[in-house]
Amino acid sequence: IYNSKCASCHGKGGNGGMGKKLAGVVANVYPDIADQEAVISRGKGSMPSFEDLLTPEQITAVARYEREVLGS
Repeated sequence: IYNSKCASCHGKGGNGGMGKKLAGVVANVYPDIADQEAVISRGKGSMPSFEDLLTPEQITAVARYEREVLGS
């Protein structure tokens, strides 16, 4: 999901680009995963909302991927 919906802006490895860097920093910016899920769901700034494109389970999967895979 991350590769198809997020990587074009945040980079395949989460190092940023058009979107902010996520790799190694997203868990520090959003210590509570629910806050990160809210941003993915509702969007923020120039980032679009994904609540109509992804299920709640997919949004959680993206947040966990960004934290657990890109964050390591």
